[in-house]
Parts: sequence; structure tokens; C-alpha cells
Amino acid sequence: MKKFLIASALFVLSATTALAADNPWVGIWKPDPAKSNDYAEVKLGTMIIASPSVGVLRWQYPAMRFKMEGKPDGSDMSLTYPTKPKGLTETVTLLTPQEIDLRGQDGW
Repeated sequence: MKKFLIASALFVLSATTALAADNPWVGIWKPDPAKSNDYAEVKLGTMIIASPSVGVLRWQYPAMRFKMEGKPDGSDMSLTYPTKPKGLTETVTLLTPQEIDLRGQDGW
């Protein structure tokens, strides 16, 4: 049983690494205050982008408990953000493998 669990864990880790290698967005992103013109971005700290399943991206700012997850195809993604009203959405459209378009709801 132990061998099966270890083999399963190694498979999951290698599959996750393979998915991350194919997706340039996946990783831990740290703002560079010297290059950023967005004070809020610098203040938010580290952002983590993950791909929990094929075609899905998850954005998280752990310091502010922000999370957004969904397909980057222009459809609505729900936001989890304690300081904002429930029901806010944002859309993300993957324009090219290295370029995205973000659109938040009015008032967000």
C-alpha cells in the first residue's frame, strides 16, 4: 500500500510540473516596485497562479485572501474577496500564450 501511495504522489507531482511547464502563467509572482506603476499591485504582495485542472487557472493573493478561478476564455469567474460584496465577477481572456485581457465588473 505504501508503494502505491508513493507512486501516486510522484505521478501527481510530475503531472502538475508538466502542466506548469506548458503554462507560462503558472507560478509565484512577486511585484517589482521599481518596474510597477500600480501602487496597489506592489502593496498586494505575492500572487500565486495555479492550474488545478486542464484549461482552468486560479489566481490567489494570500495576503488579502483574494481568489479567482475559472477558464481564461472570457466567461465570468467568481471572486472570493472578503472586503468586497459577494457576486462580483471578472473575465479573463487568454489572447496569446503570454497575453491576457482582464475585465472586472463595474465598481470593482
